[in-house]
Amino acid sequence: MTEQKDHVEVQRFIEATNKLEAFKDKHPKLFNELYALVDEYNQALQEADKAVRSTGESCGPFVREKIVVKYDADKLYDALGHDSFLSHGGVIATVSKYTVDKQRFESLVSSGVIPPVLVADVKNVIPHYKKIEKLVI
Repeated sequence: MTEQKDHVEVQRFIEATNKLEAFKDKHPKLFNELYALVDEYNQALQEADKAVRSTGESCGPFVREKIVVKYDADKLYDALGHDSFLSHGGVIATVSKYTVDKQRFESLVSSGVIPPVLVADVKNVIPHYKKIEKLVI
């Protein structure tokens, strides 16, 4: 069951949406031309971006800001083996990752083993909403 609350901001959003739709209905030729121009712009942008990136250089408004060098440690390890990998600049690191067994945790919460104050610090309930995209023209 979802909880519904009236929000002034939501009402303003609905009104703004209705105004925009009414304006679009009143000026269909304008919007058709605008959409065509936006499509042309986006297509040209995508093609130009791809062409410039393939060169690695700057061209017009497409400015290369920096060059990043990355190393594939897995490939180096596979090619050299363990000992040579280490002697050729390879590093093997152990990374700890902490996770929670949700079912066990909730069971311990229910039985009172984990104090409520700790539960409040550890457990976050985060609502997710369907994203409404911004208009881009």
